[in-house]
Amino acid sequence: MYAAGPLFVMGGYEQRGKQATAASTTYSIATKANTDVNNINGAYAAGANIKTVTDATLAATISGGMIGATYDLGAVKLSGSIENGNTTGKSDFGYAIGVAVPMGAAVIQVGWAAETQSADKNVDGTSDGLGATVVYTLSKRTNVYGSFIRSNYTPVATLSSDQIKSTATAFGVGVRHDF
Repeated sequence: MYAAGPLFVMGGYEQRGKQATAASTTYSIATKANTDVNNINGAYAAGANIKTVTDATLAATISGGMIGATYDLGAVKLSGSIENGNTTGKSDFGYAIGVAVPMGAAVIQVGWAAETQSADKNVDGTSDGLGATVVYTLSKRTNVYGSFIRSNYTPVATLSSDQIKSTATAFGVGVRHDF
């Protein structure tokens, strides 16, 4: 990280080599019916459904990095980032831009991001998303917020008629209190 006046820059890099002992790692996950809660190693009481999940990505070589920056102009705060990741035979490249505009006790935040996924050096799919959030400060440690996100994903197919663009829209509201 680096901070100087209105400029803040941060970045990160990860590299993990292939595991030599196994092609994949298996976890036992207990899931309670009609919930989205999962516990590793079957921590639920009797009556839970036990599922076995194999994570082949643990056996792959993974590397990637990202760098991001914000610059506070006073009336607006600009942000941007780029990232690149690779695993055996696959890669992705993405970027994001955003702006935050303070308006009294409220801050309006708008951002856009895009990513291209590739397999064996061929484009395998693209995704992008637009999001907006309004944060209203109630006190020094508490705020309320409302969010909207719309995202698109288009896999690349052999025939253009096989390309199906999927779109998801999400809304959220909440209260955040810092302890």
